[in-house]
Amino acid sequence: QVTLPRRMVPKAVRDAFRRTSSAAPAPAPAQKTSPANPRIGGLDIVFHAQLGEPLCELTKAQGSLLAAATWDGAITFVDGTNGEFKVRCGVLGEDPPNAIAFSSDSTWLVCCSDDGYARVISSDAGSLVLEHAIAEEPEPGKRRRLAAAEHAITLDSTSFVAAAGRLIHTYGVSQGKLQHALTMDANVRSLCCAPSSMASFWAYAAAYQGGVQLVSPSGDGICKLSSGRPLRSLAMSDEWLALAAFDGTVELWDMARRAATASPHRPEADRSLQAYCRSDGASLQWRADGGGLAVSGKRASVFDFTGANPKHPYRKDHGALGQPDPLPRVCMEDGSHQQLVAWAPPDTDTPATRLATVGKDGVVRIWQPHGMPLRKGGQGDPAQPQRMKAQFYTFLKNDAAHPTGDAVEPRALVWLGEAVVAVGYETGDLVAWRH
Repeated sequence: QVTLPRRMVPKAVRDAFRRTSSAAPAPAPAQKTSPANPRIGGLDIVFHAQLGEPLCELTKAQGSLLAAATWDGAITFVDGTNGEFKVRCGVLGEDPPNAIAFSSDSTWLVCCSDDGYARVISSDAGSLVLEHAIAEEPEPGKRRRLAAAEHAITLDSTSFVAAAGRLIHTYGVSQGKLQHALTMDANVRSLCCAPSSMASFWAYAAAYQGGVQLVSPSGDGICKLSSGRPLRSLAMSDEWLALAAFDGTVELWDMARRAATASPHRPEADRSLQAYCRSDGASLQWRADGGGLAVSGKRASVFDFTGANPKHPYRKDHGALGQPDPLPRVCMEDGSHQQLVAWAPPDTDTPATRLATVGKDGVVRIWQPHGMPLRKGGQGDPAQPQRMKAQFYTFLKNDAAHPTGDAVEPRALVWLGEAVVAVGYETGDLVAWRH
């Protein structure tokens, strides 16, 4: 049996389902986590909140505020320190949001839905501030054509960028008007903001089949980066633009060096990495200081950018400080597929080196992929070391299952602080643990 992600299910099919059911699709029957993989533990529950509806999206503001979108089309704002509900917005219609994002000052939230609209909601009052159709103006006498809006980011506290199909709109919330419109060569698959160090050169990047378009603050397409791979996710550090494909390949563009040498227009990737552990590219995240890049998959993996370069008998290449070590650090877990990855925020004295993952079984796991010892290994025949695909292996430090002990599908993974990680489950449960 094959289960398609919700976004791959046509809207008409979901609408037909809603007409025959008064509730959102019921989560799959719960199964107990495998006794063959006993829990290590070491994580204590901080709070367990229940939304009452299946969860589809969860995001965190700069502070402790959370926003949870549910299948009934509502947005609930949650206090990330104790799990208490602050305010709820239930005026968005029947379509559950596909993407949600907070403004930089956390005063409003933008959400996008299948009806092709981006809506802005007040974080304090939970009220609808404005709504905007991500569509071209129709010809006289014709109806506007709307595509599902599936991606959204905020550039600052005054504007957002949202994509529906091939069309991207930049909208000024404070002015209440469209600022820029741009049409890609294919449907947009991911959006990400430029780091502050490059924001004067380009404002955001949009990934689509064929590559990445860099867009200037004035809304002009200024540079296209090419890729022939099936793109899935996009992430940016202070120096590198990373693109992950469905086959787990990670392509890298050294944007800092390109900006410094005034050569940003070379389209090909500067580096290409592969972990050889069935990575899927669904979740891709940089460590806060750019020292590591984590990728989801059958086993989560990390590429190191600190220049540590541990010794390995099969090593063929090294990474200098700020450059990628081509040898992946594989998180050794034989249980569930690791669907989501998230780095802990840095504390006051040391960089964040803790990585959280959550598997299809709903178990949250904590790793130290930059810590020692790292076991040396690889894929291939040890009798032919010149052909080995070298790897480092890192092992589990702590873990915790859903409070019921059931295997529950996760929807989101976020860190609420230096030592508190939270998982949003499809059942509508929000659970936070302290490390």
